[in-house]
Amino acid sequence: MAIPTHTGRKLGHYTRPIRTAIVATTLALSTIAGPSVQSVFASCNPARSHDTNAYQAGVVGAPSPYPNGVIADTDEYDPYYTGSNPTGSLMSVMLDHGTSMWAQLGWLKHKVSGSIRRELFVEHVDGFGNNNFYFWTQKAVGTTTSYLISYEPSIGRFNYYVNGSQYAGLNSNTTIRPSRWEIFGETHDAADQMPGGGNAHAKFRNAQVRLSGGAWNAANGTVHSNGGGYNFATGSNGSFDIWDTRCTS
Repeated sequence: MAIPTHTGRKLGHYTRPIRTAIVATTLALSTIAGPSVQSVFASCNPARSHDTNAYQAGVVGAPSPYPNGVIADTDEYDPYYTGSNPTGSLMSVMLDHGTSMWAQLGWLKHKVSGSIRRELFVEHVDGFGNNNFYFWTQKAVGTTTSYLISYEPSIGRFNYYVNGSQYAGLNSNTTIRPSRWEIFGETHDAADQMPGGGNAHAKFRNAQVRLSGGAWNAANGTVHSNGGGYNFATGSNGSFDIWDTRCTS
């Protein structure tokens, strides 16, 4: 069945320099707790000082053959955000080749022209040195959204889908192919909250990865984090949780 094309209004577009690559650090894996750990949708001040550094908590895989698809059902959350670093906080899925090319899709809470916004976003680094952002109206906080990226290697095209509707199709350098997939939360200031709390995690569910020439399978990768204040848990069938250790709910 053909996937319908999204016809909603694009909120905006801008460019920014290529970001620093995610630093992957293997952590001791936690097991996702039972029903007592609920999804969290309210913000919590983690009471940390500003430093405007980027922090991630998530899972990453570098399979062979290369990945050409990633998808996850993702909690729509509204984290505590000071606005000190305008880049903001997010939950997303990604296909990338280091810092030279990547395709990222999810929700983002950030600051634009002095105004704090929570939006759906695509970040597309095309392999030619161009880094472009695209924005659309947010999904409701407290719901779950399917975010999917599919790559067409013959034309170097990344297709971005939200709940089965295509939001964008963007071209990239055909001489570079994605070498990794990622599913993660991110902040850009220690004073801002990583989505989730200790008793109420922010969740990715039904996460899957498709390799070149293959079928979709449950995502299994290496837990990564480059900050001591964030945690991550894994479960079966592509289930991943993240949370800020300074927050309980």
